[in-house]
Amino acid sequence: MWPKAVTSPGLAASTGTSSPRSLLLVRVQKTFARILRFHGAMAAMECGVVRGGGPGPGSLLSRVAHQGGFADQAHFTREFRSFAGMTPTGWLER
Repeated sequence: MWPKAVTSPGLAASTGTSSPRSLLLVRVQKTFARILRFHGAMAAMECGVVRGGGPGPGSLLSRVAHQGGFADQAHFTREFRSFAGMTPTGWLER
């Protein structure tokens, strides 16, 4: 059974804030989670702290994406580019 969908007025009532304010808080939390995931992935790439796999940057990026909580390597690359302004491969080769 799926949980009930949370509505904006319902979220506002449960948090004691206005509807726009509660939506802003959700966006801020989502952005913060994205930043934490990005920094964790960057640290893993920098230190080589990923389990399994073979040699090569493609293999490393796939493992970082999977272990970092990204949906797939493409998702990881999009997020990385949005924060770093370059691809993960470009960052590794710098």
